Amino acid sequence: MQSDQVPTLSDATNVLGRPLANLVFDQCHHALKVDFGLEPPLEGPKGDLWIAPSDLLIGKVALTPPLTRKHIQALTHEGIIAIGHEIEQKFINEMEEEKALALAHQKRILLESFDDIIRAEVKDQKPEKSSCQKRNRKADARIREYSGDVTKQLGAKPET
Repeated sequence: MQSDQVPTLSDATNVLGRPLANLVFDQCHHALKVDFGLEPPLEGPKGDLWIAPSDLLIGKVALTPPLTRKHIQALTHEGIIAIGHEIEQKFINEMEEEKALALAHQKRILLESFDDIIRAEVKDQKPEKSSCQKRNRKADARIREYSGDVTKQLGAKPET
């Protein structure tokens, strides 16, 4: 007060302590209360401090939101779960189709390679087959020859 400066309320409260500061503020003259800022009492803000942007736009909305069944369904918990199941089932079906196509393709490739292997083996065995057939014909000819000789010998011998 000696320097013609009025301390702030927080300065007075810090120096004097809250109980003594409250007593001084209650007992001081009206002019000092004005200097301290106790009178007139401060008023808070009038009305709402914050208004949601959607509330500001309520009177200005030109478009109406879509109200289709699918959009309303998407806003509910069950709707979100149902949409998730649809997407999951679609994904599973696509994966099954891709897997079936891949398996069919792999099967076709394997069958073609097996056919090629079998054809190559058959081709490799043809000379051996013809060799075996020649030996069989020779063996058959010998058997017929020996059986003819044996029947002649048996037919020529007198029976006793």
